[in-house]
Amino acid sequence: MVLEYLAVELDDAVHVRESAFWLSHGISSVRVTSMNEAIEKARANQYLYIGINADNINYKPLLRVLRDVTNDPIFIATSNYSTQEHAEASNLGADLYGKAGDTPEVNYGAVIAKINQLNDRAKQRKKLIKTLYHDNVLIVPSFRQVFFNEIPITLTKKEFDMLYFFMRNRLMVLSFQQIFRNVWGNDHCDASHEIIRNHVKRINAKFNAVLPKYNFIVNQRGVGYKLKQLDCKKQCVN
Repeated sequence: MVLEYLAVELDDAVHVRESAFWLSHGISSVRVTSMNEAIEKARANQYLYIGINADNINYKPLLRVLRDVTNDPIFIATSNYSTQEHAEASNLGADLYGKAGDTPEVNYGAVIAKINQLNDRAKQRKKLIKTLYHDNVLIVPSFRQVFFNEIPITLTKKEFDMLYFFMRNRLMVLSFQQIFRNVWGNDHCDASHEIIRNHVKRINAKFNAVLPKYNFIVNQRGVGYKLKQLDCKKQCVN
């Protein structure tokens, strides 16, 4: 079995230094630069541990989701330790939170000691929660949570139901009738088109608050609506 750890790290120089040390101990690494990518990788693979650099990764909004998709140990390193953030990270599911050592050797000792404590749990595979991911929008249906660019988005019940329906059919153009039937439970009413348009407008406005002029749900003239098309290099999580 190949031993790997997952590094959630923006700074390439830091990762090169740390990964070279771990590789000298027979442990390779996979690097991602966002919590969305970390969740995708953790759902699909098992790692020796997941290491997050709190100095350049905004990990808190999605740490609970990451915890719920994996049993792998989650370690958070920071150069600015505080007891309050330690408590917050622990409550969100981190197994280890601490100040990064000046050398990789110091970090290695702390990580290996904690891995040994968590060995039994780490061998078990957690029942995965379902997530849907499209163009930097992540939905966690069981929690009815939505994140855009890793920022929580608050939706009403119907707004969430509509977005979830789009995400489940993200490659399709959905007609007004399909949307109304699946979200409101009826085939049609006199105001159905206007109701749908208003909900789409409100959902897009909440995404616009994070990224101006970003329309996640787009109109297909004369037919209905569809999700914003992905760049061919982007991936979806089922």
